[in-house]
Amino acid sequence: MRNSCRILVHALQQGYKTTLLDFQQAEETVLNNLHKLLRWFCASLTRQLKLEPKLDDYWDEDLGSKMSCTLYIQEHLLESISNPIVLALEEVSVLFEKAQVAQEFLTLLRSWHERAKVEPIWKKLRLVLVQSTEVYVPLDINQSPFNVGLGIELESLTPQQIDGLAQCHGLMLNAKQLAQLMQLVAGHPYLVRLTLYHLARQEVTLEELIKTAATDTGIYSDHLHRHLRNLQQNPELTAAFNRVLSTREPVELEQVKGFKLQRMGLVNLQGNRVTISCELYQQYFSDRITSTLVH
Repeated sequence: MRNSCRILVHALQQGYKTTLLDFQQAEETVLNNLHKLLRWFCASLTRQLKLEPKLDDYWDEDLGSKMSCTLYIQEHLLESISNPIVLALEEVSVLFEKAQVAQEFLTLLRSWHERAKVEPIWKKLRLVLVQSTEVYVPLDINQSPFNVGLGIELESLTPQQIDGLAQCHGLMLNAKQLAQLMQLVAGHPYLVRLTLYHLARQEVTLEELIKTAATDTGIYSDHLHRHLRNLQQNPELTAAFNRVLSTREPVELEQVKGFKLQRMGLVNLQGNRVTISCELYQQYFSDRITSTLVH
């Protein structure tokens, strides 16, 4: 969340209105239903913009939820505020497991982008989408919101950067602890952020965290489960990943499979070869991927 927060701070300095929606805060019943998701989306935006909620005035069963949401955003939000609105959507990847809902929602975002080309009022909405995994939702290239605008991919963090982030969280990691963290997650931006968040809340010590890291009860379990489900839905990708797990040496994979695994954050590319991206993935997936292939 830190990166989108910096963008929002910069936007505020430019006089923009800013809003931040984190999909991890939405209940499962909301994420599983497009109608509920779009009402949650609009209600959350309205509250952050300090406007009066009028969802029932715009929601029309005959028009459908997507059109109702679009009219609400345009006529109640965009027309009520003179300054542009920067809307940051965090953890969009949470939706990827709900394929049908994700497809409807993401194509709606793309339609707003297209509207901005011909309708000046939609130019006032600036979208920032943040996701931690590759997009595993079947989207036509002309309907996806991920292939327009400016894409920024975070690189692995250095020990010095992690140390700086730890200090921002009020943590002082010694050289041994920093080395242990690097060995476990290898500077993976999301995993580092998740680690520091839990350490700062004093929910767990680094030693305890490392001990349970590759289990189904550790702090990374939700993240690991998402990856596992995505892999289980793609047997060919699973088989390719198993080859990477079976050796510590760089492995040559079919280009498309290597690229997909790299986009998921599971491997690092080294020329035409790939290696596992961090020890956490090696420990967690070794037995589980083998079990998946056997069954």
